[in-house]
Amino acid sequence: MLARLPMETDIHVVLSMRDDFASICSSFEVLQPVFHDLTMLNPPTGGNLRRALVQPATSCGYRFEDDELVDEILAEVEGERGALPLLAFALACLWDKRDRETGLLTRRAYHDIGGVGGALARHAEATVDSIGVEQIPIVRELFRNLVTAEGTRAVRESVSCE
Repeated sequence: MLARLPMETDIHVVLSMRDDFASICSSFEVLQPVFHDLTMLNPPTGGNLRRALVQPATSCGYRFEDDELVDEILAEVEGERGALPLLAFALACLWDKRDRETGLLTRRAYHDIGGVGGALARHAEATVDSIGVEQIPIVRELFRNLVTAEGTRAVRESVSCE
């Protein structure tokens, strides 16, 4: 249906998806027509990543304390494959600590959340804590199965529970 829309109407469809999901979806025969005219976009880098970081705050009337803070945040995700989702998560945490009086996203708040990696780590720890101490061995085993011995994401086949 999505593939037919541009041909049958004056509508253009923009579908955005992570590359690992795209490769899985393209293996389904019914979805293959959607992937025929696919334009793959590389993740944002450099100035584009900077704009993705700064522009949403600016459009809401906020700004970063200084350019060095922006540089510090970008340096934390430089070269990371999942830079954009990491930034999105950390900035959601930073947004919760924004200075509403001055309209600033501050270095102090950024350090309070632990930076990009710290924000994610704290969230993970809080999630594990909420599961309960008796479940921690199960959680550890699940996490071990999500990565390879080399520390990369393990590819797992989905299993139907029917």
